[in-house]
This record gives sequence, structure tokens and C-alpha cells, in this order.
Amino acid sequence: MKNLIDKPLEEMQRKFADLYVENLGTNKATNTELAINAGYAVDSARTRAYELLNPRHCPHVVKYIAERKAEFYKRNNIDPDKHWS
Repeated sequence: MKNLIDKPLEEMQRKFADLYVENLGTNKATNTELAINAGYAVDSARTRAYELLNPRHCPHVVKYIAERKAEFYKRNNIDPDKHWS
């Protein structure tokens, strides 16, 4: 079985992750709302958001989010250790 952390993201997973990073620090939308905006069904969006952010369920999505967050911090000259302490 292929290592999940190296598994390519599906379109909705990528969209959720991108929306999640865009929402950083704004709190304009809940994770459930982000999942709905990414295309997940309303009835299961809360569960999907939980799974997508859980490294035991979707380590590849969590890894992608971490990479995008690092890019976001670098691009905006933010040091999370100093900025939010």
C-alpha cells in the first residue's frame, strides 16, 4: 500500500486546504463552512473537515496545509512564534 502522506490530493481536498489557509487568522468561516465551499455535502461537511485536518485520517492533506501555511507566513513576513505569542 502506498504511503498516505505521499498520496496526491483530490480536487476537493486541495480546495478545502487552500480555503483553510486563506482563512488563517480571519475566522470568517468555520471548518465546516470551508468544507461546504470546497464541494463537500452539507450533511457530511463537519465530518469531512475533521477528517481532512486529522493526520491519522488524511496525513497528505495535513502535510499540504503545513506547506501552504509556511508559504503564507514567508510571503507575508510573519513569524508565528513571535506574532501570536
